[in-house]
Amino acid sequence: MKKFLVDMIVFFGGCFCFIYLLNPFAGWIEFIPDALPFFGNLDEVTATAMFLGCLSYFGYEGGRIVEALRILSGRKDKKLLTDNSKISKSEETES
Repeated sequence: MKKFLVDMIVFFGGCFCFIYLLNPFAGWIEFIPDALPFFGNLDEVTATAMFLGCLSYFGYEGGRIVEALRILSGRKDKKLLTDNSKISKSEETES
């Protein structure tokens, strides 16, 4: 029951961050006004970090997409790829 509650809090927090980043209210609802220099974008940075944290909580690893793009583009820089990735292991077997 406790895990389900934590999962729901993380899920709805991620949904809130995603909707906040979509900006459906065209700037009418802002935690920090964007007109403030430097500080104006901190709320979007925080919402992005929280959204990515929620995705990683549920097991989405965005780094695999970057690795796949490197492999598809022909870049074979081994130290940029993680050792535990399925993509890098399949690349090593091909070469």
